[in-house]
Amino acid sequence: MPGYKSISLDIAQRIVNGELPVNSKISGRTLLASKYHVSPETIRKSIGLLKDENIVSVSQGKEITVLSKRLAEDYIIKNQYLKSVYSLRQELEILLKEKQEMDYKFERNTERNHSAFRSA
Repeated sequence: MPGYKSISLDIAQRIVNGELPVNSKISGRTLLASKYHVSPETIRKSIGLLKDENIVSVSQGKEITVLSKRLAEDYIIKNQYLKSVYSLRQELEILLKEKQEMDYKFERNTERNHSAFRSA
């Protein structure tokens, strides 16, 4: 999962936990960037995701205000599902690669056995 999505989920979780109550102001992008050790652009994307879900609002002065705890909960639930789907996809890709390696080994062994059988 991209970093900005993880950050948006962390902020949403902090809203749900009550660390960031409804109507409270969240630190500016620069402070958040230093807290999460990312660029202000990454924070802008994270906050943009939360803004798109009406969890926070962003004023002209770049002030970020918490709007909804319930929507933050919904956002976390929705993205945990997406994270699960992403994890399953990664697992399937690993299994497919392992299967391809096993198929290759099986074919090599079969060819060796055929060659040995023909030689005998």
